[in-house]
Amino acid sequence: MNSIYRLTRSLAIVIFCLAILLPTLSLPFEKNYDIHHIKLNLNFDLKEKAVIGKETITLIPLQDNFSTFKLHAGNLTISAVKLFNQKHAEYKIDSSYLSITLPQLFNSYDTININIDYQTNPNRGIYFKTFARKDKHKT
Repeated sequence: MNSIYRLTRSLAIVIFCLAILLPTLSLPFEKNYDIHHIKLNLNFDLKEKAVIGKETITLIPLQDNFSTFKLHAGNLTISAVKLFNQKHAEYKIDSSYLSITLPQLFNSYDTININIDYQTNPNRGIYFKTFARKDKHKT
């Protein structure tokens, strides 16, 4: 039973990641950075049908004097955006994008780690199903 749970959770994480990353293939804004790595730490609240995530994005600016950028963030409630050194970054959500303003300027040779804490009740990509248990001993 434990292996089925792990397999289901792994599959849910893969589907959730695809649902988040696929919309970024056609961005309606100028992408001024290159993402090198995304680390996700996801927890699932089955009762609330919610995903609680801590995401670390490693990116490199494509230009000098880099201080602002956007990410796709549809249907996310953001609770914190921080740099690797725990400095808070200013952010706002407009329509379905997260706009981040960094507390300092970075250049094209810098590597930036951004930590984003969020919660979402997904309406696509991952679904929470409840199954009725059948009692084998009931007559």
